[in-house]
Amino acid sequence: MWTTRRPSIEGRPVDDRTDQYALACAAFELLAGEPPFRREQGLAVMYAQLSAPPPSLARPAPGLDPAADEVLARGLAESPAERFASCSEFTDALRAALGLSSYHSGAGHQPAPGGTATVIADHGPGTQRPESW
Repeated sequence: MWTTRRPSIEGRPVDDRTDQYALACAAFELLAGEPPFRREQGLAVMYAQLSAPPPSLARPAPGLDPAADEVLARGLAESPAERFASCSEFTDALRAALGLSSYHSGAGHQPAPGGTATVIADHGPGTQRPESW
């Protein structure tokens, strides 16, 4: 568990829920093919993160279950108190919303044989994907 005593941009202490916010941003971009708060200037991105509601996946990824939107909205909540208790809880909820089983990587855990990957977002013509996809 990573914790720091440095304050956030608003002067509040940061904790694991800060990591969860970053994870939710990454998950949104992986699912939607674009970042959650796309703006032209970095300062505008920070302002949107502090003042705009979390965006919906409905436009960039219309085929996803609306439950994924609810999970991401909670992971991207402005107030850390409104987020999931842990990153594991967030990822389990997102996996469930996407129809995937929970992921546990404890000692001795082996992934199920023959698993497959699913490409959710198409990033357009010319996108280079590894052969393993």
